[in-house]
Amino acid sequence: MAALRLTVIAHGSDAYREAVELRHEVLRKPLGLNFTPQQLAAEADALHYAAYAGERLVATAYLLPLDPARAHLRQMAVSPGMRASGVGGALLAYLEDDARRRGYREIVADARVSALGFYLKQGYTAHDEVYDHVGLPHRRIHKALIDPKAESTR
Repeated sequence: MAALRLTVIAHGSDAYREAVELRHEVLRKPLGLNFTPQQLAAEADALHYAAYAGERLVATAYLLPLDPARAHLRQMAVSPGMRASGVGGALLAYLEDDARRRGYREIVADARVSALGFYLKQGYTAHDEVYDHVGLPHRRIHKALIDPKAESTR
């Protein structure tokens, strides 16, 4: 595999459009869903991330700020040929570090049950019961970005 490059990408850029296409191919198309212009416009305030192997986009995700302390992880997609390669974990660690630098203390998400094991291995905790979203079972997950023990010693 070519060297992995992790980066923040701008909403509306060519890189963003490429990321939307990967998200569509991996997450939406198998369900018969498309993005609406309104859905994509609503992502303007989000932080968009990409992982490249050489020049090829291999993973993407975005964080939608909920409040000054929390962000919602959305639409994490890894190219099918790159699953189980460590790319997803590397991208997730990169966006968590970036979120931490920006002052976020927690990331929340709605994870497909089929991907739950991946998130649990990355330190996320599952909450609530399984629920249906876009025709697939999901669970709510979260991860604290600040160690509460370290916080209490300040």
